[in-house]
Amino acid sequence: MMSEIQLLPAGQLLRRVAIEDGWFADQDGNRVMGWGKDVGGQVRALEWFAEASHNGMLGIYSDSAPLGWLAVHEDGERAAKMEVFVAPERRRQGVGTEAVKLTLKKLFGRNRKQGLLRISLRVMSDNFPAIKFFTKPPLGFRSEGKLWSSTIVDGEPRDEVILAITRGLYRKHKKEVSKC
Repeated sequence: MMSEIQLLPAGQLLRRVAIEDGWFADQDGNRVMGWGKDVGGQVRALEWFAEASHNGMLGIYSDSAPLGWLAVHEDGERAAKMEVFVAPERRRQGVGTEAVKLTLKKLFGRNRKQGLLRISLRVMSDNFPAIKFFTKPPLGFRSEGKLWSSTIVDGEPRDEVILAITRGLYRKHKKEVSKC
């Protein structure tokens, strides 16, 4: 059984260094997040990670072991964009679910006048496991549409799906899940 998931500021526990195959490492050299093997990707990842670690980036940990990361960035008034990465060997073990649930609870659980109203994220349109992960219970994000050729991967244009959840949908879904 997995220990409790913790979300900690990434800057406290992660080094901003890429190791040879495109992974970032924690203080002990354990792989935390990957970004592909191309050198340009590593440079962009390092720049992004340096910025993100000061802007809502959290490391996902269990028993001090790094399992991935989660970032939340402001996206307009009372709205945010979320990004999530779970190490491949830790997927399908509840790590991502618990990390996202903790984040939604924190961001939507605030006073109605202060908390966020909406959280969105983007997923590659052919990443069916991720789409299913975010849209099924207990998370309950909804698809809002497709962004055609919105990003470049390996030199090729790729489509992304926008998924989002509102405060109202989160609260409604949370009540329905607790009845089960």
